[in-house]
Amino acid sequence: MLLHFVLPLAIALTFFRPRWKFAYLIMMATTVVDIDHLLATPIYDPLRCSVGFHPLHRLIPIAIYVLLSFIPKTRLAGIGLVIHKYWEMDASFSGCFRISYNLLIQKKHDYPNRYRAFSIRCIANG
Repeated sequence: MLLHFVLPLAIALTFFRPRWKFAYLIMMATTVVDIDHLLATPIYDPLRCSVGFHPLHRLIPIAIYVLLSFIPKTRLAGIGLVIHKYWEMDASFSGCFRISYNLLIQKKHDYPNRYRAFSIRCIANG
């Protein structure tokens, strides 16, 4: 979670030195994209992969975020969105693999059905 703040700061200081505060503010403002989490029930589920589930976390919006990174007027917002999605994908998939690995080494009945469904969904998507 700390990297959500540190990586944009490092990028702002490295590549946008003369206006690093503005660059950092814009990149941090892109976290508002997580407002689509409010559409989900429950709003937070530690076993749910955000990427591919929420409307602004799907493949087409992510492709648009990447394209925004190449347009000078939207570059900072695009970079902020791409960084944010990268960390969410990393967290989602590492969680998928961790639970999947645990299912392989332990008896399946040790996990509730919810964990099994999550693991199967992650394996199918990954």
